[in-house]
Amino acid sequence: MAIVGGVAARRCIVYPWITVKWLLIILSVMTLAAGARADVTGADAVAHDIEWQIKNLGADSTVLHDLAMQRLARYGMTAANALVRALTTAPAAALPHVRDLLTRLPLGSADDPPEVAKTLQNYNQLQASSRQEVGYRLTALPIEKSAPALLRLIAYEPQETVAWQLAVRMRPWVSKCRATILAAHLPPRPATLRLLAWAQPDRAIEHMERAWTMARERQKAGADADAAALLNLITTELTTLYRVQKRFDAIETCWRQVADETKDPNAALSLMALLIERNQPERVETEWKRCADWLAGDSRALYLLARAAAARHDERLEKDFIATARSLSPHDPEQHLFVGTYLMQRRWLDLAAGEFQRVLEMVGADERDRAFEITARLRLADIHSHRRQPDKEAEQLDTALHLYKLFEERSGGGGVIADQINNLKCRLLLLNANRFGKTGNFAAQEKALRETLKLTPNHPDAVIALVELLRKRGTTREAAELVRTSSEFYRARIAEQPDDSEGYNNLAWLLANTDTSLEEARKLSQKSLEIQPNTAAYLDTLAEIHLRLGKSAQAVEFQKQAIELEPESLDLVERLKKFEAAAAKAKP
Repeated sequence: MAIVGGVAARRCIVYPWITVKWLLIILSVMTLAAGARADVTGADAVAHDIEWQIKNLGADSTVLHDLAMQRLARYGMTAANALVRALTTAPAAALPHVRDLLTRLPLGSADDPPEVAKTLQNYNQLQASSRQEVGYRLTALPIEKSAPALLRLIAYEPQETVAWQLAVRMRPWVSKCRATILAAHLPPRPATLRLLAWAQPDRAIEHMERAWTMARERQKAGADADAAALLNLITTELTTLYRVQKRFDAIETCWRQVADETKDPNAALSLMALLIERNQPERVETEWKRCADWLAGDSRALYLLARAAAARHDERLEKDFIATARSLSPHDPEQHLFVGTYLMQRRWLDLAAGEFQRVLEMVGADERDRAFEITARLRLADIHSHRRQPDKEAEQLDTALHLYKLFEERSGGGGVIADQINNLKCRLLLLNANRFGKTGNFAAQEKALRETLKLTPNHPDAVIALVELLRKRGTTREAAELVRTSSEFYRARIAEQPDDSEGYNNLAWLLANTDTSLEEARKLSQKSLEIQPNTAAYLDTLAEIHLRLGKSAQAVEFQKQAIELEPESLDLVERLKKFEAAAAKAKP
């Protein structure tokens, strides 16, 4: 009995432990199973249950996980906001299941107009790129009809980067849809916070700082393959807002934190470029050494080091860095095109032109190489335009046009190729018109301008040049009608898209250069800069308007701001000379 008792005693020690453990699991399963059959009542109880089920999505137990999936699927849109929050807060193991549940949400509404409902069909079954395309098709519809559906996609899209692109697509209509956006009570995520930043400019930095914090949390969790790319996008937007307030220390802090946390070369490069901009070249090499592990072999970093050496007047080191940068990827035109585009975005035109020339030297007869050649030639044409070299610009455009036509013949045409061909023809016609005007061949100039307007009606530069020509000839009625119809076109455009900065700028430029409603032009130009600050072309427009208003000193100041943004643009520099001459003449 003692033995039996000993065994029994030992069983008494183990058995209750097994019983308690399994009893707890069984009770949990029974509770969940009961919950699957019965609804939780009361808003607080429902919210608590949803949060509990989301937590169980990452559970080790398959039973708990499966029951949580069933439960959350039954909640449908009731669980939608919590699932969006979980994109930031959920553990990595739960995140794929959170996305899966978001994919199942019924994003259509009984209130959707038929054309909107048709566009949304099968949205959840599409790949990410196709879901983004649905957003584009929605914005092609009247925004009053499509805005609620587009906001639902932005709020509940499973992929953060797709949601972000959908928000960017909605940008031109944010002012028009402000009341709808604010009334929607969108769940906080980077894309919805970006919308709110546009809708509430006085709180833009607050919203973007929150988006930046959320993106950093996701990046640290390491659950998203595209988390670093999204964080870079958000950091760029946030630092643009800081730049308006000249908060350069905050910009530096942001990029350094992102570089350290993501080991992303783009973040480190942004930090190095900022130091060059702030005239701190001695710190650039220090940052490069700190980030060398993930910047090694990146020719963009070598170009930044070259710019820093130039700022220190070390010509030998500058040349060495440039030569080393150009020696990398000797047989890869795509890489040189990528680097050249980066340098062009930084407005380092001489360095960019060198990279694009390397592309032209490398390309062969391969179809893919021809695509690289077209892009390189278009970039070189833009550089020649900045340098006021119309003949060289026309040469690059003409070759690119020929290559596009070959593509059109082989592929059977297409909307994108046709649009590109149309744009190139317009640029060449305007260059020809300008050349004819300088040589006094006004008949040929007028013909080129009218052909331009057939291809691109209301092109502001073509309208301005033709109006000037007609006025000189005394055909004032036709000139006035041309200004009126073109102005109405742009007014209708900004009425439909109240946040279209380009539309405001083009109308302001048109009115200023035809001496029509200068005060209205000034307000339109200021509006374009409110929407998109620190844009050189828009500041140039504002400078021109102030010159025509007789405020040449202010025109000089605005033009200097434009040149700070694009220091290698000879066009802006030449126009500054005009403004300075007017200011000097105006002095007593």
